[in-house]
Amino acid sequence: RTVNQFFRALKEVYIMSKRLRSFMVAVMMAGVSLSAAACGEGGTDSVKGEKTFRVAMAKADITPKKSVYLEGYEGHGDASFAIYPDNFTSDLMARILVVDNGDDRLVFLNLELAISDVDFHVRSVSKSLIERIASACHTATDNVLLSNTHNHHAPMTLSEPQEDNIAAAAEEAYKNLVPASIGISTVNTAFGISRGSNYTMDEKKPYDNVMTVIRFEDAKSKKPIGLVYS
Repeated sequence: RTVNQFFRALKEVYIMSKRLRSFMVAVMMAGVSLSAAACGEGGTDSVKGEKTFRVAMAKADITPKKSVYLEGYEGHGDASFAIYPDNFTSDLMARILVVDNGDDRLVFLNLELAISDVDFHVRSVSKSLIERIASACHTATDNVLLSNTHNHHAPMTLSEPQEDNIAAAAEEAYKNLVPASIGISTVNTAFGISRGSNYTMDEKKPYDNVMTVIRFEDAKSKKPIGLVYS
């Protein structure tokens, strides 16, 4: 399909899957070998008048600098309290992937948190951060797409300094946009099950066991920029 059609479909798939509450996406700094069919080539598009993709990625450290309670262990008291720095074994990261089709751009923000939402019962991401990211990448706030790794070894919310780091990473990604090739691949997995509201498994309910991977690489150097999977 053409570049602009693919660009629109990318956002539509995200919105649809988010509404189904089945969307789990991670954006990773790559170095990963992936067999995929090219969907768009950086430089010259096969369809006259179609513009090509530019893509960039950046990451920000969102590791707390103080002791925090871990998300998802309500009622466990001090057992879920991570003492800084003794109980901190690895950094928490935010990753930003900017995809530009010449007319507009999408910004994928992936957080190593349990939840990433501005309207959840406990706010994890401020609306001002979304606005800052949109401004830095010269796009609409609706084009900033949130996701998380559902990490229970992390706090619920971001602090102001952590959001500052993410906003700076967004600026970095926008400045580093390069022509890119995009590949997409899908595979049926043996995993997947529906979970009810009371955390019980229900094998009769529908679930999505198709894994979709989208890979972005520098069109000139062929080095991987990053990938998104769902």
